[in-house]
Amino acid sequence: MGRGVPARRREHRRVGAADHDADRHLPRGAFAVRGVRHGGQRRGVHRRRVRALPGRQRRRRRPRRHPGRLPHRPRRQLHPLRRPRPHPAPARLVRARHLRHGLPPRGDAVSPRIAVIYHSRRGTVRTLAELAAQGARDAGAEVRLLRVPEETEDHGQWPEEIAEPEDVLRAEGLVLAAPTYYGMVSSPFKRFLESTSPLWGQGLLADRVATCLTASTQRHGGREATLTSLHHTLCHWGCWVAGSDPADPVTQAAGGTAYGLAADNTQGRPTPAERAAARALGHRLTDLTARAHPRRPAGRPAPTPTPPHRPVRLAVVYHGEDAATRILAQEAAAAARVLGAEVRLRRVALGGGVRDAAWLGPSAAPAAAEDVAWADAALFGAPVRLGALAAPLLEFVQTLDGEPGPLWGKPAGGFAITPARHAGAETALLDLGHMLLHTGALLVPPGYTDPAVEAAGGNPYGTSCSRAPDGLPTPQARAAAAHQGRRIAFAGDLLRRTPQPSAPTSVPSTSIGSPA
Repeated sequence: MGRGVPARRREHRRVGAADHDADRHLPRGAFAVRGVRHGGQRRGVHRRRVRALPGRQRRRRRPRRHPGRLPHRPRRQLHPLRRPRPHPAPARLVRARHLRHGLPPRGDAVSPRIAVIYHSRRGTVRTLAELAAQGARDAGAEVRLLRVPEETEDHGQWPEEIAEPEDVLRAEGLVLAAPTYYGMVSSPFKRFLESTSPLWGQGLLADRVATCLTASTQRHGGREATLTSLHHTLCHWGCWVAGSDPADPVTQAAGGTAYGLAADNTQGRPTPAERAAARALGHRLTDLTARAHPRRPAGRPAPTPTPPHRPVRLAVVYHGEDAATRILAQEAAAAARVLGAEVRLRRVALGGGVRDAAWLGPSAAPAAAEDVAWADAALFGAPVRLGALAAPLLEFVQTLDGEPGPLWGKPAGGFAITPARHAGAETALLDLGHMLLHTGALLVPPGYTDPAVEAAGGNPYGTSCSRAPDGLPTPQARAAAAHQGRRIAFAGDLLRRTPQPSAPTSVPSTSIGSPA
């Protein structure tokens, strides 16, 4: 306390001497209540007038003002005890809004959020899931390892937390791991996938990067069918499907599947090659998730910078000179150009398509592998023949194979024209997706991310349209193709900082996981 300050003031204030120094910033005649600026009466609370303190220069007496009309003072001039505390409700509302839409709360860690969800009975799938989670952590991700329980179990066989549909909502990247039973996923895991229907119906599961792994007793007893069936679910969600890295030697050592990881059921003890492939799968998923959700993980170098002021590049490659195929290709290209993308519209001039669309103008330039290498994303389309896309387009896609090829790490998708409503609209696009995964591309399906998809028939694997008597696609199919073009261009813009192929992963020397 300074000299000359009455003891009464000390008794009523009951605060430190520093508060009297802060009184210098208050005008004469203002009221101070328990260290908080106050300009009016308050019942039950002691108030006092600010008087001149020793060393304070006396100013000319001002006219008395109404207590509620004190001159405005910037907040930075107030004493820390007098600053109002922010209300915590807005922060809670912001966090709730982010969680409701599947976004990470503001201010949280910048590492990508990966959820590894598995179901295991003998321990093999759990061991592979642990290795995939470890590979994701090594790449800088924030990983949660979750299990799917049995239908009739009373207590958990494994110590991990039980997976809930909201765990899928909070994740940016997913690893779905389930054993193979009768050529499909186990029934508990299928039940878990179906439990996400309320979130899927609200469109909250789209645009997550996901990959899959499985294990079975027989080497060719349905492992690939299990992985591709999981891809079907991911396409319905609207996720971006990532397979294993075909340019990584550990992928070939573990069996060479491009759809994820397929391992032998060896009672919780996978082979060294399968263990290395599981780690590499988690590492690649983290790398792609960090690009799909532009938040650089903590402790990892920034991606290679893209040349400034360069628009995203899209290659639309189609086969067939009929009007329906050309119109859908042009709709997708035009929609991407509206977003500012640079588009190359190319045709595969093999096999001699029927020339009945000359009124649409001159045909596009012939397609080449250099066009796909130039682009950041690619979209392929052709008529369906005998349940598959036309052979010339498939032959062109087969030329894009390599280690790595021109499609490595890029988003890709497809569209199809069928002779009838159910004459291969789904199987043709699914087979194209399998081929694209073999090239190292990411499969970016339309899912149900726009009402135009449902209006055109609801094909989540790609835009499809049955051939009409007049040979023209429906307006709904044209709108769906435009949406797919915008979606592919957007994905290419996020992923165009293409990472280099993964380095060969060293084989782990210690075992992770519990034996059966």
